[in-house]
Amino acid sequence: MNKYLYAVILLTVLFVGSCKKETVVVDLGYEYFPVEIGKYVVYNVEHILIDSIVLLYDTSRYQLKEFIADEYIDNEGQLTQRIERFQRDHGTLPWVIKDVWASNRLGLSGQRVEENARIVRMAFPVRQSQQWDGNALNDEKYRPLKYQDIGVPRTVNGFYFENTTTVVTTLEPNLVDTIIDTEIRAKHIGVIYKRYVKTNTQVTGPKGVKLTMELVGYGTE
Repeated sequence: MNKYLYAVILLTVLFVGSCKKETVVVDLGYEYFPVEIGKYVVYNVEHILIDSIVLLYDTSRYQLKEFIADEYIDNEGQLTQRIERFQRDHGTLPWVIKDVWASNRLGLSGQRVEENARIVRMAFPVRQSQQWDGNALNDEKYRPLKYQDIGVPRTVNGFYFENTTTVVTTLEPNLVDTIIDTEIRAKHIGVIYKRYVKTNTQVTGPKGVKLTMELVGYGTE
């Protein structure tokens, strides 16, 4: 009897175990686009304005702090983060408010309102095959974006990040227009490096802007 009882118990355990549904956790990549209030990132910024017609090559170097100050419901009923941006010439000076942007992390996209233009900075899930139009929600020209180097460890200014992904434009430069739009994002931090170049070259020479941002600090207040 005992051996039959043991067999019944064993079969029951195996049956119950096989009936339990396995929980599959899908990483959509939301951590690359943090929205928690109090998070901040500090960057070293180099901003160059180019206008060869008037021989203008104006270079500005400063620090920029982006701080998620609050959240609210916008006019479309979406949970929105208020991003306060501060600027200072170097690390020993007090911060001065520069402007206020906004962000939304929705089910399929991470969006930012920058200078009153809504830009789709990320598409979810984060996959190598994912491609989208960064300007789909504004009046600017088509800006094709895609992911590369997903899940790659990187070091920026001595800070090690175990898991990063890169967003790049797929627009190829030509003899007249050059557009480079690259953001490297780390999980739970957001953008840790950014390079943006937009120039137009005519007979008189190039005109446009170059922007580089590198993380030099981050945390929660």
